[in-house]
Amino acid sequence: MKVSIFIILFGLILSAGASLKQAKCGLPKVEGLCDALFPRFHYNPDSEECQQFFYGGCGGNDNNFMTKEECEKACK
Repeated sequence: MKVSIFIILFGLILSAGASLKQAKCGLPKVEGLCDALFPRFHYNPDSEECQQFFYGGCGGNDNNFMTKEECEKACK
C-alpha cells in the first residue's frame, strides 16, 4: 500500500513539473520595455526550436534564457 502511494505521488510530482515547463515554454517572446540589446533565447513552440532575440532589459516573461543550451534543457 505504501509503495502504491509513493508511486502515485511521484507521478503527480513529475506531471506537475512537466506542466510548469510547458507553460513557461509556451509563453510568447517578449522583448521588454527598455532599450538595452541583451542577446537571449526563447522557445518558439511553432518551430519547436530555441531562437535568439534581443531583450530590452526590463519586463518580459519566463520564456527568456541566457543561453540556447539553457532554453533547450528547459523546453525540449
